[in-house]
Amino acid sequence: MKMLRKVILVFVLCAGSLSAKDIVHFQSGPALHGEILELDAVRLRIRVPLAGGAGNSMRVIPMERVRMIDFDPAQGELKLLADGVNAPRNALEELWESKQAYLGLPNSNAGQIGIQLAGIYLVGNSSDDHSKAGRLYEIIEQGDWNKKRKSLAKRGRLQALVKLGKAEDVIEEATRMAAEHDDPGLLLDARHVLALSDYEKLSRMVEENPKWIEDDTVRGEIEEKYHALVDGFLEPFLFYGTETVAASRGLWHAAKTYQLTGKVARALECLGDLEKLYPGMGDTYPMDELRKELSIKK
Repeated sequence: MKMLRKVILVFVLCAGSLSAKDIVHFQSGPALHGEILELDAVRLRIRVPLAGGAGNSMRVIPMERVRMIDFDPAQGELKLLADGVNAPRNALEELWESKQAYLGLPNSNAGQIGIQLAGIYLVGNSSDDHSKAGRLYEIIEQGDWNKKRKSLAKRGRLQALVKLGKAEDVIEEATRMAAEHDDPGLLLDARHVLALSDYEKLSRMVEENPKWIEDDTVRGEIEEKYHALVDGFLEPFLFYGTETVAASRGLWHAAKTYQLTGKVARALECLGDLEKLYPGMGDTYPMDELRKELSIKK
């Protein structure tokens, strides 16, 4: 069955979960509330409480009749989700392992858990973590029922490729995906991720050469990198102004690049454009804080 993919998946709730409140929504007719005991690609078995507390009945439901299922959260699941990137990795891995089978089942939150875990891998310090993030994003991209999470996973996979030092693959992959999905935002995201990597390199160069403006051996290289970075960050604003998130994000990082190289007036111009043209994005970035830092530099 398509929503559960090719592999027959069996789910047996552990003993002691008798208070589970799973909700099975059918293609037609009222939903059924109870405790799912088994679930595979063909059918599910559910324990349904009888009216008046007169015990329970067992029902076997063909999966072809099921539209989606709301699963009762596992013990500790809500806290793990609320903890975000601070969630204990091992516990989140176990939760993902228990939920992965339901990635393609409508209304399953397996993809949400997978995205959270992949994000934790992505901020790790090892290439092994970044490889895990890439593989997990790919699983979600291919198998999640939720289109929004599939899109997030595409972008996450590009970030993982950058972390793994595969910059050329990022642009090639993003260009292909942008064409396939008619989504320029994908390509803009990929270029932004690469620009952030270049920004970090430029930051290190400036930090290692505090007097670079007076140093002929590095000034040319730093100025070349700075101009390329600013051009890259401002591309969405200049050519894709309706891509609000990408354009405002680019203005902000262009301002940061100008700040890094001591171009205070230009940094303030970028902040002014961001505030005036994309007022809804103002709260996303600490503009007042950056303005204070720039005023000290004057």
